[in-house]
Amino acid sequence: MVCTELIETQRLYDQMYRVQRIRKLQEDIALLENILYNPSGMRLSDMPRSQNPSDDKKIKLMDRKTIKEKKLQQEKEIEEAEKIELEKIIEMMSFLPENPKGPMNSVLQDVLTYRYIDGYLWEEMVKLMFPEDDFFTDKTDSNLRKLHKWNGQALIKFIKCQQR
Repeated sequence: MVCTELIETQRLYDQMYRVQRIRKLQEDIALLENILYNPSGMRLSDMPRSQNPSDDKKIKLMDRKTIKEKKLQQEKEIEEAEKIELEKIIEMMSFLPENPKGPMNSVLQDVLTYRYIDGYLWEEMVKLMFPEDDFFTDKTDSNLRKLHKWNGQALIKFIKCQQR
């Protein structure tokens, strides 16, 4: 039982890291494009390696960019398929009974969606979910703790939905 619960929550974590990898690949591709197409970016070391060193560097940079674009496409395809499946499970949480002492299921669904589907950092989520406390930094810590607590409750409900 515990093993299957770990596997189910691992899917959420994998999705979150996949979103982060996609963002990183997009940043890397943008950086390579900047180096390739910005003339001042070509002032790398001109140690002679071929008859035309700048062409050699351009070819290597273009190869790196192509490889990263292929990885990005693969990650996006996997991410999209997993995202659809996880969103269905998160949507099922609305059919679970509400906890009168805890947050509403819709809040818990938002926590899972922001963190694991959209890949937001905890600090970004605090700003999204508690916009009225934006200027009060002393409340940020309590809101972050509240968000972590809701995340735990949301993961428990996610596992319950997964087992149905």
